[in-house]
Amino acid sequence: MAQNTYQRQLVGQQSGVQVNIPYDRTERLLQETGDQTFATVGVFTRGRIDKPMLVAASKMKRYLGEPQSLRKTQTASTYLQMVEAFSRGAAAAVVMRLASDAASNQWILLSHAEESQISLVEEVPISGTWFMAVKLADCINAGVWVSFEKGKNNTEISLVVRERKTNSRGVEVGTGDVLYTVTGSTDVDATDDLNQSYFIADVAQRYYGDWLSIEVNHDAHAILPDDALFAAKQAKAVVPYTDAGVLADIQYVAAANQIGNTSLQYRYIMSDTNHVALVFALTQVAIAQNRRMYQAIDGMLSPEAAIAWKDQFEIDDQEAMYVGWLWSPLERQDPTYKNGIVLMSSVGQKVGLACARNATYNAYGMPALQQPIAGRDYQLIGTKFNQTQYPNDLELAQLAEAKINPCLYQEYHDTSGYVWADSLSGANKSGISKLESAAEIAIWFQHYFGRYAKSVLQKPMTDAIRAMEDQLQRVCEWAQASDWLVPSASLDGAAFGYVVRPNERYPDDEMDVTINLAINGVVRRIFIDTNMYSID
Repeated sequence: MAQNTYQRQLVGQQSGVQVNIPYDRTERLLQETGDQTFATVGVFTRGRIDKPMLVAASKMKRYLGEPQSLRKTQTASTYLQMVEAFSRGAAAAVVMRLASDAASNQWILLSHAEESQISLVEEVPISGTWFMAVKLADCINAGVWVSFEKGKNNTEISLVVRERKTNSRGVEVGTGDVLYTVTGSTDVDATDDLNQSYFIADVAQRYYGDWLSIEVNHDAHAILPDDALFAAKQAKAVVPYTDAGVLADIQYVAAANQIGNTSLQYRYIMSDTNHVALVFALTQVAIAQNRRMYQAIDGMLSPEAAIAWKDQFEIDDQEAMYVGWLWSPLERQDPTYKNGIVLMSSVGQKVGLACARNATYNAYGMPALQQPIAGRDYQLIGTKFNQTQYPNDLELAQLAEAKINPCLYQEYHDTSGYVWADSLSGANKSGISKLESAAEIAIWFQHYFGRYAKSVLQKPMTDAIRAMEDQLQRVCEWAQASDWLVPSASLDGAAFGYVVRPNERYPDDEMDVTINLAINGVVRRIFIDTNMYSID
């Protein structure tokens, strides 16, 4: 007898009871990891170079290596800014590592040869005494410690890849942290107890994805029982990755484009470089991908020079709202302690605080985007601060006209500290879009409804219009209740409005959506009048 006296589907005119699958008709705003994630491009001592990678705050050293000295290269500053972003609340980063045309990531060849059982080759040989080749997506400048040994039978092998480690005398000890460990068969038909493939290439792919690639020589795959090489574990330090080239503009631009083409989600783009080609490429990614970018301007530059440097980037007046410019003439202790007291930008902390704000949301699922990361409530943290420049009123006015936000020492009624003294979006406009918070809210609406509209594609026109109108009304009401939107005379006292209708020219398959938002403003300027009276 069947489990139930009803069915999921009746056939034709069959008599009976059909109980349909329950359908959840509620709509909620879901928080995403991407809301607390930023993207960046930089030079690091390890990390894959073929595509962007997602790096959690706790995994920086594992995937990007150790911090480098700013005295060697200013490109090391990106690492420092990432540390600061993570310390202020960012959950993860989408990172594209820069590499020159000369970069080479070789295969590690394991062989039956009497000498050089572990060697490096550019391409996997077609034939020979080798039996397995390994490639690491981790392009580690310092190299790795590789060891392998025979398993329980003539075709099983155990491979371990470790960090390199030396003792106090500088001798390799082979006890560094394990990066990869995999045991499997060189026989392509081998299976394990669960009848899954035990072929070592499949085992590696199952556990490590495309971070570890293995090729097996099927003509010489067996690990012979009398092979002297397998009387004991074979191990050696190798350096598969090298890059002796010089970065050119084409590599910088390509790296920025990779950030734009990845499916890994992020809300912000963080840039601490002064490389013009990279900065401009990242601004175009921010505009095209509807992401907010924060760009640091070298704090060594005077206000006049900072404005001149920023003005070399020709961006559409309205599209410029996607790029916030920060000028921080501040020295402080490097948070990694790799350097001493150095001139550092504030872009990392700005992005980290924005990510932290996005992690806190109200009952509607909305963060306080109407609050820019600026002013008294958002102070820089660190030690041994020293402000190197003190712009006068005219210079501060010029910075504001150039849409550059300075990070300076400020005093308040109850505290003092180093804060972002302004919150301009970067738009060369006199209206609401000149404000950083307005740009964030507009970007949020475009991002959310751009994706929501995708969900009504291929639906009947009337159904799609009804669904879009319902969601617009719902979300806009939540936004107004969250103080993102405020009543406006321009909208006849309403805080929002929208029009959803078939396109006039192509009403059969095109739908037009117009959203009108009256976005909450931000106090940038205050004028105080004081009237005095006598006792008579």
